[in-house]
Amino acid sequence: MCQVVIVVTRASGVVPDASNTHFDSTRLRVLEGLVNEVSSEWCCHLADSDTLALFLPLHKPVSTLSKGAFVSLLEFCEDELAVKRVLICVNKNNITPEISSCFKYVGFTPLHPDHYPSKLDPNTIFAMVPMVLDEDGAHLGKLLDCLPLETVSFAFAYGSGAVAQYGCSTADKMVDFVIASNNSLAFHEENLKRNPAHYSIIRHLGARPLTNLQRGFAARVFYNTHIRHKGKLLKYGVVECDDLQRDLLDWRWLYLAGRLHKPILQVIPPTEALASALRENRASAVQATLLLLPDTFNLEQFFMQIVSLSYKGDFRMFFGEDKNKVEKIVKGSSRQLHDIYVPILESDSRTLVRGFRVEQDLSTASIYHRMQLLPCTVLERLQRVANRRDAKQRDIEEVTFSLAHRLDASQQLADAVQSIVAPAALRQTAKNALSAGLVRSAIYSCTKIVKMLKSLHFLR
Repeated sequence: MCQVVIVVTRASGVVPDASNTHFDSTRLRVLEGLVNEVSSEWCCHLADSDTLALFLPLHKPVSTLSKGAFVSLLEFCEDELAVKRVLICVNKNNITPEISSCFKYVGFTPLHPDHYPSKLDPNTIFAMVPMVLDEDGAHLGKLLDCLPLETVSFAFAYGSGAVAQYGCSTADKMVDFVIASNNSLAFHEENLKRNPAHYSIIRHLGARPLTNLQRGFAARVFYNTHIRHKGKLLKYGVVECDDLQRDLLDWRWLYLAGRLHKPILQVIPPTEALASALRENRASAVQATLLLLPDTFNLEQFFMQIVSLSYKGDFRMFFGEDKNKVEKIVKGSSRQLHDIYVPILESDSRTLVRGFRVEQDLSTASIYHRMQLLPCTVLERLQRVANRRDAKQRDIEEVTFSLAHRLDASQQLADAVQSIVAPAALRQTAKNALSAGLVRSAIYSCTKIVKMLKSLHFLR
């Protein structure tokens, strides 16, 4: 199927090259035995230094593949081998919907072509990766197996149904997904064929008008909600990759970008371009948060501020959301938030992390430097307000330099962020009501109102 230099194979099992350090004789025997338990026809390659590729010639039925054998094999690879991922690979010409469904059943999802190791040709090889597990051990990715994932470059689960919040369990919660597609029109065309019931009455408009609605209004996401699949309720939003990248880099709507400030569960890993944008989005969140904090603060204050960024101006925080939402996210995800953001703080030359406490330089030069690193939509809002207030026309550099000398710089920034979030959240909520339909919208709204009343102790 492919030429691999590092490892050569025989009919089943693996024969490593002498220079390969991943295997000793004991690990080799265990791996060979586990591969044979999956199927005696399988063979393995090291596709690169981090990737183990398992190949199957599909001349025999795959309906008898052992789910337990796959689990044992993956656990061994994760615990004993210095590889970061395991791929299941078959000849692309042999793939059928039935075979794809079989692999989805045992816990695998297609790998996006952008993520293929250089030694694997996506034109001839069909590669799959294990689906992500949530905290309860269930395959979150399996909830998406009813969807057409061929155009999907990134998918993640978020919210209280995926990432536990303080005092809450993920059990029995609706699981929220976002699916980034490189061709939303193709996604909706196929999804309307497979899952017309996922859509409200507006499905009769057809795929192209739905795509236009998705990409032309509000935060560029199209949600289908209250979908029951495999005993769970799920909601999924579809976004074009270009629109997601724009929000991550520019904070054009600070909608999905804000969700991605918080811990998520990746279901389908992002392309390198999106992964880079995700890192940039979180780095921008750190800069904005530091500008909103005093010269000395603790990590809990930092996490509270960074989580609340995308809620500034969101009308749902005043009506329809748990009033303790930010605190619950921070307390429930403190370890994940620490892992995401403390390394960024520690790498910042203008901050000093001392255990739980952080000190930062709030000199004019430091404030000016951080403002220059803010996303362009934030800078444009700051420029617009400053020029209107001072009745002058100045470029962004002049405005940020002036703001760095003002005592109310942090409030100016908070107002700028709010001016992005408020209209985007309001318009997206209206759009969600349209895409969900009257009944589903009413159910969803009632659920949110009950959650709010409970947080205010009006209900128990």
